[in-house]
Amino acid sequence: MLKNRAGIYLIALLLSACAIQGAPSVEESIAAAAITLETLAESVLSANEAGQLSDENRARAKVVLQQAKNALDLATLMVVNDNDSQALVLLSQSTAYFDTVRRLMEETP
Repeated sequence: MLKNRAGIYLIALLLSACAIQGAPSVEESIAAAAITLETLAESVLSANEAGQLSDENRARAKVVLQQAKNALDLATLMVVNDNDSQALVLLSQSTAYFDTVRRLMEETP
């Protein structure tokens, strides 16, 4: 059951990533990325509780999720300061972090 739950979170992650790509504004892209971050964090938690994530990958995922959050926080600050181009760079970095966490979750303990 929990394995299916983790799969559902991964599907939600993919859909959220698509929303980031298709969002009409930088602000909406950041909002979609924030939802993706939350979904991915919940997925990591569920996979960990189900024993589907090694201690090493859990620790690595935690660090990478924090890096993604930091990038999104900075992207928001860049938008406030009218620097959309830098916000997009940071948004791209957060998407790369999401992909790293997804790969960590695919590795079985």
